[in-house]
Amino acid sequence: MRWFFLDLGLVLLTFALLGALALRVWGKVRQVNHEVAELRGRLSTLTEETATLAARLDATEVATRLNERIPA
Repeated sequence: MRWFFLDLGLVLLTFALLGALALRVWGKVRQVNHEVAELRGRLSTLTEETATLAARLDATEVATRLNERIPA
């Protein structure tokens, strides 16, 4: 009977440890998902800024080429 209680205690302790580890992993997953959402927002902003800068570069390039064609 003593071995039964010892085994039962060991099984319950194992379940408690697995539960604690699962909660910790769940917290890390939530943290990573939050960081991913933040990075998606930053990526969207950087994409918009890149498009704006590319448009400005194209405009500058066109202006430079037009100025090269005009005789001085």
